[in-house]
Amino acid sequence: MIDRRMGDRARVQDKLTLITSEGAEVAVDLVDHSPEGAKLMLDRPVRIGTSVELMVNNDPLRGVVRYCTKGDRGGYTIGLKFGA
Repeated sequence: MIDRRMGDRARVQDKLTLITSEGAEVAVDLVDHSPEGAKLMLDRPVRIGTSVELMVNNDPLRGVVRYCTKGDRGGYTIGLKFGA
């Protein structure tokens, strides 16, 4: 797989809320992030192309889901692109 990231990723472990364009609030674990995007783990899939807001300290970071994969041990991993 080709790594298309523009910036360095910072690894973190933080619990946040993701709000989808349909208004669903989903608890997520922030795995890593960069100025361009983030990798999140959650318990349900989110459709690729969905516009979302990632709530960080009550401030929304807007982005789009770029990928969603089912994990080996259950749960899902999604990649966000910010500012999309």
